[in-house]
Amino acid sequence: DGGQPSQAGCARTARPAARRKPEARSMTRAIGSEEQLRSISGTGEASENSFAWRYEGGLVRYPRDVEPPSRQPQHNDRYAKAKVILGLPEISGPSVYRGALLEFFGTTLLVYAHIGLVRAAVAPFFVPSWAPLIVAVTNGALLTLFIIALAAPSGGHVNPTITMATMATGHTPIYRGFLYIAMQSAGSMMGSLLMRATLGWDEVTAQDLAACSLGSLTDAGAFVSEMMFTFVLLLIAYGTAFDPRQGALFGPILAPVFIGALLSLVLFAASGLSTIPGYAPGLNWAMCLGPAVAVGKRPSWVHFIGPMVACLVNAVLFISAPPHHASDGCFTPPMLLDVEKGLDHKKGQEHAPRNTSD
Repeated sequence: DGGQPSQAGCARTARPAARRKPEARSMTRAIGSEEQLRSISGTGEASENSFAWRYEGGLVRYPRDVEPPSRQPQHNDRYAKAKVILGLPEISGPSVYRGALLEFFGTTLLVYAHIGLVRAAVAPFFVPSWAPLIVAVTNGALLTLFIIALAAPSGGHVNPTITMATMATGHTPIYRGFLYIAMQSAGSMMGSLLMRATLGWDEVTAQDLAACSLGSLTDAGAFVSEMMFTFVLLLIAYGTAFDPRQGALFGPILAPVFIGALLSLVLFAASGLSTIPGYAPGLNWAMCLGPAVAVGKRPSWVHFIGPMVACLVNAVLFISAPPHHASDGCFTPPMLLDVEKGLDHKKGQEHAPRNTSD
């Protein structure tokens, strides 16, 4: 009938790589070259049973010729897919730890700068009614720059919500994801503590550190706001950063600019929800966790549960209609596309006619 393939046609054995449609091949990850495999094996030799794969959770889609591959599992390993999902191939390599370290320092600097921007926006020399607009525009620009700066080495998350969302959709391995969240949380507390030390330790209050506040909203109202605005952020992030068709059309710089612009719009839109000044959706657990811990307070549950629910809803939507669904007929976790490509290639070699002549 010309529609999308049904889920019944999703069996892996029914879709060998050689029979995929041309557009399906463009969505998959190419097998690493022999030189790439040598560069990550540490032995100087490329194993015929190995294939390269890449971290797929970054917010910038780089051309594959400038993005180095990660460590590789083996073709003949029956648990190759499970190992990639858990992140076991990365444990012994430096890439994941470099990324986590940069997420820590990136979140530290982001939170410190965010608090400074909020304090400047409410300073007496600005017209008070302009404060929501100033906060929105400056924080959107700040986030854009941080994503661009950190996208290549770590993925540019600096936000536990983004990390959790990419874990739920199969872009980020479990080990890397939890390591990132731990480092982002630690970075948020470090940035807040450094700002408290800057302002004078004993006199600093939660408001001085731009701590998240519900304003006049009830817990239920703030929960709905957190969930909806986080879902808006994730929808735009996934539509720009994790759809290869968009990257091919607009280039790798599209996602950071769009995500930053959307953050500005969301912060400005939310500024009118509360009759008491000071409310803004968290969207980023780190922005709420750090300032609260720095002054010895407990952050509200809505700033955590709301984004978590949004991540789950976004995962259901992405899994139901991923970018490659029209050609594959089913969902494949993006981190496993390299694995399946490599396994299909290995099977093709095993079934290929062998030349027995000398």
